[in-house]
Amino acid sequence: GITLYAMLYAKALSEITKYAKVIDGTKELTIDDIIPEASKLITKAIVKGANPEIVTPEAMFYLLFKLVGVKPKNGDRRRLPSSDLILVGYGTLDIDKAEIQGVIRSAKERVSEEEEETEGAEVAKREVFELLEPKDDSEDALLELLGLKGVESSKAETIKTSIDALHVLELYADRGREEVKKKYAELSQALGWKVKEAIELAKAIVYLETWKEDPEALRCERLLRQLEIEVSRR
Repeated sequence: GITLYAMLYAKALSEITKYAKVIDGTKELTIDDIIPEASKLITKAIVKGANPEIVTPEAMFYLLFKLVGVKPKNGDRRRLPSSDLILVGYGTLDIDKAEIQGVIRSAKERVSEEEEETEGAEVAKREVFELLEPKDDSEDALLELLGLKGVESSKAETIKTSIDALHVLELYADRGREEVKKKYAELSQALGWKVKEAIELAKAIVYLETWKEDPEALRCERLLRQLEIEVSRR
């Protein structure tokens, strides 16, 4: 949860900043450079068995939200209050940018009265955000998600991030190997590194300990197998 993440983040920052100077190649890093490095270290440490190359802030934010958030039993998307998301976004992506990029959306209007009573008045006042992830392991769930994000699978120009690229590829996961490979080649030609990172993100999602509770992980696993890419799990 968020408490463990906060502890890991503090530890990573402590390790990085204990030196008089931090050098990356020939560049001496400033505090603004070091902050995102702590998030990268945590992400890489957690999914090191999958050896993913995840570099963009939005992809790291998406993965960290999955790590910190809990998938509700009723099938809804993961949610986090803004207070927790500020910590997740520190060094990766702030909340406003995450909304603009279609990674999260406000879920305030979707918090029920029962939830508000259970969580208490103070918690109810905090804005809640949901991760824009598939609700279940079906094409319909992917179509609904892409619609929410304004992404059209046939129009590469609507794909803003590697997360969008992954969700488009997931849509094709059950359509047969040849069709999946054709779409993968088409997107790779049009989007380049976004598709490469999408595959790295899929590897990381499958590798997470909670993969059996995440319908997206099941779909990512099938996608990788269709593309004949090795799947690693804990």
